[in-house]
Order: sequence, then structure tokens, then C-alpha cells
Amino acid sequence: MRELTKETGLTAALLLAVLVTGNAQTATNGSELVRHEPRKQHVLFAPGGFERAVVLLSGTREFKYFQFSLDRPLNLSIEGPTELIIKVRLLFDISLKGAQDYSLVIKEPSFFGGASEVGRHNLIARKSTTSSLKGINDIVPSKAHVFTMIVPKGRHDYTFHLRAPSTPSAIIRVLAPKKD
Repeated sequence: MRELTKETGLTAALLLAVLVTGNAQTATNGSELVRHEPRKQHVLFAPGGFERAVVLLSGTREFKYFQFSLDRPLNLSIEGPTELIIKVRLLFDISLKGAQDYSLVIKEPSFFGGASEVGRHNLIARKSTTSSLKGINDIVPSKAHVFTMIVPKGRHDYTFHLRAPSTPSAIIRVLAPKKD
């Protein structure tokens, strides 16, 4: 058992749980065994309003993202309840150096007119050294910031806004759980 824990990097309790159940998704919670749900499959969810679609290259893989800007926020309409995975990257002019502070603000129309803020993420972007945009050589994406967004029951119309960036645009990838 000691050799297996050194070789795999797993704790002895987790190895024992895997050996007993035959399931690598079993973990320990103190002395009690807890079985975790398998990871849900997600699919790309296309927003309704955006500046343009772009393809991010990362190694040999390609990923579709949607660009939005200070002047043109991204619009997303979705039926809840659901849980979205949001991946956002600030876009850098190739000549910019260092880190860039920015905020991603998520708003939803309110009953009393206008829009209320339902989420804000204050982020620090750094240029990616492994990703690029297909066919666009003068712009470099930042490393991805990934977060989960819980959408309550009912229909929701969200807008994603950039605040205080020194670069005027970003790209976003929204993933929704795959329907069976």
C-alpha cells in the first residue's frame, strides 16, 4: 500500500476506497466513504448578441469563443435552473506588457426598469503563452478565468459588461450541461 501511495500520489484511504469499490470517483470524508457523482458533460452555449465569433487555438485544439467589448456587451438568454461554466479571456494588443486589471459585470433587467447587477468578478489578466486567435496575429488572449454561474428557475436575460480595462474587448465561452 505504501508503494502505491508513493507511485500514484493518492492517499491510503482513497486507494483503499478504489480497491474496495473499483471506482476511482470514490473519495473519503474523514473516515466515511463518499461516492461522488460523475462529472457532467457540457456543450457550448451560443449567446444571442456578441461582437463576433472567434476561434482560440490552444496546442492542437480549437475552441469557439464569442467576442464582446466595452461598447458592445454580450447578451445571453437562458432558461433555468441550470449551472453554466463561464470562461473569459481579456484580449491584449500584442504590444501591451504586464498584467491588466478588469471587471466582468453581469446584469439582468429588473422589475422597476433598468438593470440590476447579479454578479461581478474583479480579475487580473495575464497574456497567455500557449493560446492564440486563429487568423488574428495582432491580438493575444489572456489566460482563462473560469467560474460557475448558477441560473435560478425561469427565463433570464443577462448582459456581460467589461469595466475598467485598458484593453477594450474580451472573449467568452459559455458551457451548459448537455441534455440527455
